[in-house]
Amino acid sequence: MLFSIIIPAYNASKHIENAINSVVKQPFFDYEIIIVNDGSKDNTLEIVNKLASKYMNIRVIAQSNSGASIARNNGIRHAKGEYIFFMDADDVIVENSLEKISNILNENKPDILIGLYKMINIDTNAVLIEKDNSIGIDEINNRSKDDVMKALSRRRLSSCPWRYFIKRKLILDNNLYFIENSLVEDAIWVPMLLTKGNTFCLNEEVFYQYQIHGNSVSTTKTFKFYEDALDGCLILNDYRKGLSILEKRLVDTYYMMLLVGVMQDYDSFNDENRNYVDKWLSDNLNDVIKASNSIKPLKFINKFIEPKKTLLYLGRYLKRKNRID
Repeated sequence: MLFSIIIPAYNASKHIENAINSVVKQPFFDYEIIIVNDGSKDNTLEIVNKLASKYMNIRVIAQSNSGASIARNNGIRHAKGEYIFFMDADDVIVENSLEKISNILNENKPDILIGLYKMINIDTNAVLIEKDNSIGIDEINNRSKDDVMKALSRRRLSSCPWRYFIKRKLILDNNLYFIENSLVEDAIWVPMLLTKGNTFCLNEEVFYQYQIHGNSVSTTKTFKFYEDALDGCLILNDYRKGLSILEKRLVDTYYMMLLVGVMQDYDSFNDENRNYVDKWLSDNLNDVIKASNSIKPLKFINKFIEPKKTLLYLGRYLKRKNRID
């Protein structure tokens, strides 16, 4: 079996059938679908059980509500395919994509295949991204691992697990399970995954349709998100030890993305939460500087992570600290 397609589902009754149909209607059959129902309170479980009774290659796993990370990890443990692919319950696979991807995988046998996607607003049918062109095929295919690490560091692919088809053996051999009970688990998992891979391929055709809902892609964040982001920085900082220079640089791009996500919202925090961030910076300032210096040569940072804004906040923090000291 080539693919194990793992779909965590929580209260996904509006979209889960479309997601599954986008797979089962493909003219390709060498796969299994593992749906992990994460304690849904709507009729998601009823829908997926009905589909599982119709299609022999669909398996349903039920768990109490525990979050996407635990659901994905549960799916990994039950997977049998040579490659694992994670899919969101409200997205779809583009027609005829799986056969094309299977041809690439069978021909090249990469540890990781990177795919391109489009993004639409499902409520308005507005196409927000026609084709993600963040990285080119000439930067990935037939390149050494060092070349790929350089390219991935320059481009910093989004931290979405559904961008990747991954050898199950790579996941199991390297214990690449998702951090549980974190709101930033993907941003931790993706750089770990990419640095563990040795061979890569890029599928240059759009295969995945990422679907958002409503008028905005923004969501309201609780302070737990920022706490988890800072904890994620600590995890990545510990993980980078022992990596090559190029692997460290890739990890540091995600480290800085997490940190910038905190610092850009710093002014909106209350005093207690600012004090929390200040203490974290005090305890980890040397590591922040090290990560920042690591990615300085990368051109993308001015566009994507606004380092000047982060350094401004760090400067404010140092001034406050000096006044207190």
